[in-house]
Amino acid sequence: MFSHLIFTSKLRELIKNNSGNECYKILIKEYKASQDDFNIDTLSLNNKSDYLHALLLSGNCNEVEAECSKLVPSEKFYRSITITYCKSLREKNNFKVALKLLEDYKEYHSVELDDQELEQELKDIEIEIESSTSQLQIEKIKSQVLFSNKSNDELRMIYNEIIRKPISDLAKIVTNDTENKMENFLYNQVFSCLKEILKRGRNLQKLINKQDENAINDWFTSLFNQKMSFFSIKLSDQARIGSSESNKNVGETDGLIRDSHNSSISIFEALNLTSINKTVISKHLNKITKYDRESVSPVFIVSYCYFDKFSTKVSDYCDHIKSEQYNGFDAIDTQNHHLKILNRGSEYFCSVESRFRGGKEIAIYHILIDLTLPQPNK
Repeated sequence: MFSHLIFTSKLRELIKNNSGNECYKILIKEYKASQDDFNIDTLSLNNKSDYLHALLLSGNCNEVEAECSKLVPSEKFYRSITITYCKSLREKNNFKVALKLLEDYKEYHSVELDDQELEQELKDIEIEIESSTSQLQIEKIKSQVLFSNKSNDELRMIYNEIIRKPISDLAKIVTNDTENKMENFLYNQVFSCLKEILKRGRNLQKLINKQDENAINDWFTSLFNQKMSFFSIKLSDQARIGSSESNKNVGETDGLIRDSHNSSISIFEALNLTSINKTVISKHLNKITKYDRESVSPVFIVSYCYFDKFSTKVSDYCDHIKSEQYNGFDAIDTQNHHLKILNRGSEYFCSVESRFRGGKEIAIYHILIDLTLPQPNK
């Protein structure tokens, strides 16, 4: 033990003085001579790590690689030994083996490389691979990796890495569109679920006849959560956030969409409309900032409509919201405010507008669906 303390003390001093390879070789020779029948296998894990580090600094990468290759996983994936082994592989231009070592380290510990030194190793390897490989070879390697048969463990790792991505990245990955925004991605999922409710109109007839907004919201929540469960995105119905309309109690929005990190990313607010009731519409729009203190975007305003001449009356809805100043939002120019129509059919109408809160742009989607059921022929 005493001889190892002397060894590590001298090792730190050599590192501090930026000494050359020969100094480390002399130190290693002295260290071996200080012990009877020196054998690296008998060293403790910390001592073994120190010795391998000294070997690396002496320039003896072959011996580092030979000794590390014999280690059991618990030793090989000991942080400091992994770093030393990785550096020795890089010195010998064994970049692929070094990259595989770091991937195995992540799998062994079931963690990401959130360690600064390990992250730097990975970056250095990637830079070295890129600089030593032609663009054609890079594309070939990418193709081989993408289309090669993968084990269940490899697929599980890829899947777990995808679902941990921010939803802004997830939107691009899932749609294979590098320009796709999170707002568009969520809109498509919400609209898809609402169209499913339209398809199931007859199954929901009792709820529709009662104009039971909460029960229909329950159906929507179930459809949305089933659709998005693979991405760990969830809609919580009747979420208690912000403040109520009276400012005396906690507010309760119809739905709050959260990502895999449980961060709020969107608000869902539903209302029943038996006509284009401007008072009811404004009341719900003015709730947005009461519920949401984080200024999340997008916001979904979904209207369950029970009135005749749906396709012609939605224009009255649009005229109203273009003329409204929402509580808590920056003022708009009501003469020039733009509403973009996204989808339109005989039983649905979807549009989006941009408003601002303290200078931050908020996308507000207005989706109206016609829940009046066709009358059977007599």
